This record gives sequence, structure tokens and C-alpha cells, in this order.
Amino acid sequence: MTRRCEKIINGWKENIPVEVSFNDVKIVAENFFDRFEKPRRGSHYTIYDHRLEMICKKYPEFCEFGRLGVITIPVIKGRKVKKIWVKNIIEAIDLISNFPKDRY
Repeated sequence: MTRRCEKIINGWKENIPVEVSFNDVKIVAENFFDRFEKPRRGSHYTIYDHRLEMICKKYPEFCEFGRLGVITIPVIKGRKVKKIWVKNIIEAIDLISNFPKDRY
């Protein structure tokens, strides 16, 4: 993970603004997760990660991301992401980071 990515995540954990820059979300998603996919049409980007998927399949009680561990991120006018979606990203990062690796 790059220094810029860590700085963004730490800033979000301290205080998430009402809207954040899509570029910041993209930096975090591309550095921390397996895949960050652009929509074929529309404004909903998708984040996939094999670790999140494994945790969600084995321990659904810990996971709010569905059985596939997918996070969908709507983007406002191609530039901003609302606070609620950033919270989902932080929750996924924390879940992956704090979950014992031998359990997934």
C-alpha cells in the first residue's frame, strides 16, 4: 500500500467529510483491494477482493457485503462519493486487516 493511500485512509478514520473526492476513493480501492471496476454504463463502480469474499462466505455474521464480498460505490457526477459509501470501504478495510489470516 502506498504512503498516499495510507494517508487517505487515516484521514477518513479521523473524520470523513460529507463527500470525498472520487480520486481518493480510486487510490484506496486500487491499492488495497484486488479489483476496482468501472461500470459499463451508469455511475456505480465495484470493488472486489478475494479476502473479503472468503470472510463473507465463511462468516456471514461478520460481513455486511453479501456472500461475494462486493462493495458497490455510486459516484456523484463522476467526481464525489458520499460519506456512507466511504464508511463501507473503511469497514471492509478494517474487517480484512483485523481478521486473523488463518480463519479465511
